[in-house]
Parts: sequence; C-alpha cells; structure tokens
Amino acid sequence: MARYKKGESGNPTGRPIGTQNKETVNLREWLKKITVESRDQIEADIKGLKPLERCMLIVKLLEYVMPKMRETEVTINERDRLMKKLFGNGNEE
Repeated sequence: MARYKKGESGNPTGRPIGTQNKETVNLREWLKKITVESRDQIEADIKGLKPLERCMLIVKLLEYVMPKMRETEVTINERDRLMKKLFGNGNEE
C-alpha cells in the first residue's frame, strides 16, 4: 500500500508546480548558446544541402515554430462558392 495519497508527497514544500528541472534549464541555455554562436555555420551548412534535403529540413524545423493545422473537409458547395469568390463565375470574357 502507498505511503501517500495521490497528489501528496513527503515534502509539502517541494518544487512548485510548473518549475522546470535545473538540468533541463541548463541544457536549454547551453543549446541556445551553441545555436546562436554557430548560426553562420549552420546557415552555410543548410545552403550546402541539396534542394530536396534543404526543403525537408525546413519542413521539419517549421514544426517547432508553427502550430500544426488540423485537417478540414470542404464540401463541393463550399468549394464552388470559394472558386466563384476567387475567380468570378467564369462568364466574363
């Protein structure tokens, strides 16, 4: 049987909720420093990639700076309305 109930611990004055582990904070700061100091070299390395490799890398990196979009379904009526709005009804000459 557990000594404590769920959500309790033997240290009620422990680390506050949301506080990051010191090692995690230190690692992130170190990676940030390396990235900033090596920016020119990283950019040169990216430019040295083949176009497909560069594109794939950029797509992967975008996952970290842009929210992922959810898939949406468009009905034929919605598509037709959008096409008319963008391109007119097609009767103009």
